[in-house]
Formats: sequence, structure tokens, C-alpha cells
Amino acid sequence: MTNRLVGRSPALIVQGFLFWKLRILKSINYTLMNQDYQQQQYQQNFPPKNWLVESILVTLFCCLPLGIVGIVFAAQVNSKFAAGDHAGAISASKDAGKFTKIGFWLGIAQLIIGILWVFFLGGLAILSHRNYF
Repeated sequence: MTNRLVGRSPALIVQGFLFWKLRILKSINYTLMNQDYQQQQYQQNFPPKNWLVESILVTLFCCLPLGIVGIVFAAQVNSKFAAGDHAGAISASKDAGKFTKIGFWLGIAQLIIGILWVFFLGGLAILSHRNYF
């Protein structure tokens, strides 16, 4: 087995290395561009998640103000997508999801604080109550 680099000038070796490096980078760039194009085509064919059901549930059970804001943004998703404003539909979907999630977690925190409040104050009330028979 002979070494193909023996007898070659260093400039020729560097030139060959740069050629192969450029060829690999072009291949990777083509692959990434093709994936971006396919993802863009997929996004244009299907509307983003509109979060409407989740926003309504958050409005009813967790946090009224943030749930209403989530419903407003969720209602904009399908209309913007139908009008061809894909970027606006994605933005409205992200905003609806953000407000819905914040409202959900605030509702959970409120529930936990309420339960702790009842148990803590209830325990204090039982301990401070004295029965005299």
C-alpha cells in the first residue's frame, strides 16, 4: 500500500484538502436548504395550533383575564392563516400558547396556595380552640 501524499508538494496537498472541504460544505448547505424548503412547504399547508380549546378551559377553571387574552389570540390564528399571513398566524399561535400556559400555571399556583392556606389556618384554629367540659 503506497501513500498517495508522498512526493506531492505541500501546496498541492492543501489545495486538495480545501477542495474536498468545499465539496462537503456545499453538500451540507444543499441538504440544509432542502430541509428548510420542505419545512416551509409543510408550514404553509397546515395552520399552526390555535390553542382555542385550552384557552377556553383556562378561562373557565384557572385564570379569567389571561384566558380571555388567550382566546383573542387563538381566534386570530385561523383567520390570519386563511388570509395568507403565515407569519402572523404563527405569531398569534405563539402568543395564544404563551398566555394560556401562564394562565394555567397561575391557576395551579392559586389552587396550591389556597389549599395550604386552608390547612394552615384550619390547623391553627383547631390548636387554638379549647374545649372546656
